[in-house]
Amino acid sequence: MGLSLISQLNDEHLSRVNQNPNLQYILDIRKRYEIQKNKEVISLNMANRRAEKEERQLWALDIENKRRASLNLEIFDSYKAMEDYNDSKETADDEKGFDINIDNDYLLNEGTEILSDYILLNQNTYLSYAE
Repeated sequence: MGLSLISQLNDEHLSRVNQNPNLQYILDIRKRYEIQKNKEVISLNMANRRAEKEERQLWALDIENKRRASLNLEIFDSYKAMEDYNDSKETADDEKGFDINIDNDYLLNEGTEILSDYILLNQNTYLSYAE
């Protein structure tokens, strides 16, 4: 696989990432994780812990609402409303026997897009050699 093919695959991937609110959502979560994993101090003060928890909840609500607004979905008024929605959705999926919700597996979907790009671009490479 040539470098130009990898570059093309990466370009296509980055284009989708920039246009897809679900993939942006995953990047936002990843950035937050990177910040949190390097945190070396945890407060023992209950007021500070409550404030940190509230800040995390507001952050989670904000990025979820940003994703939902980009997809023209109704946004949540509160963290509790978001939590209740997710719990009810999880219960419904469990009742239907879904272990994995393919529609909401954004990384799996992007992986299939990359594979599709690879097949198409690689096919075009072989066709150009045949000409």
